Amino acid sequence: MINIKNINASAYKEEFIKNRRVVIDNFLTEEWAEKLQKYYTTEMNKEHWCATYMPSLRYEGDWEWWQNVPTNRYVMEQAYQHACNARDNNLFSYFFFKTMPGVMEKFNCTVYNETMAFFNGKEMIDFINSVTDVNITTGDKTFVSRYSEKCFLSNHTDDVNGKLAFVCHLTKDWNPDFGGLYLDLRDKNNIRAINPSFNKLVIFEVTAGVAPHCVTQVVNNSNKERISVSGWYN
Repeated sequence: MINIKNINASAYKEEFIKNRRVVIDNFLTEEWAEKLQKYYTTEMNKEHWCATYMPSLRYEGDWEWWQNVPTNRYVMEQAYQHACNARDNNLFSYFFFKTMPGVMEKFNCTVYNETMAFFNGKEMIDFINSVTDVNITTGDKTFVSRYSEKCFLSNHTDDVNGKLAFVCHLTKDWNPDFGGLYLDLRDKNNIRAINPSFNKLVIFEVTAGVAPHCVTQVVNNSNKERISVSGWYN
């Protein structure tokens, strides 16, 4: 499923060692990338997604989620405003939609199960070890995210989650004007933005708080959705 013929692993490993991050275009085979993009963009039932946000409305210092069903619309609106208020006060906050294992298991979605098996499986782990100098053995907390209008993820580090983080982008024709950009904030005087282009894999080290980053807010009234698979490795 990895487009291995077009990937120079040694060159990417040198890039990772230098920058503690590597960006790989055309990562998946065309057939697999197209299959994932189609499913998560147009075929997956919208009610299978869950709105996830931080900080929680109910549990101090924690995050929370609500399934994207009509009966939860009001509380999701409250959650969004609560997350925005926290962001405006420079607190870690986010609001976006993601897959939750307990919900997805109820619907037994074949493509979702294949997605989790691949990104947590041996082929992916072996590839990660070939393009980094971090020895990882397991995938952890992998999920698919959907950033629709007004979704965001504020400045943070992922060091509590694992050694490496990854994001595999699945959105076609994404314009930077739409927002949803990954910002590398390691150097506040030289912030690097990464556009979530289709079939792009980003891997970065997250130990010891070395990779502060955020995802900029998707613009209001946008009909575009930023879809990606994300997770961590240990």
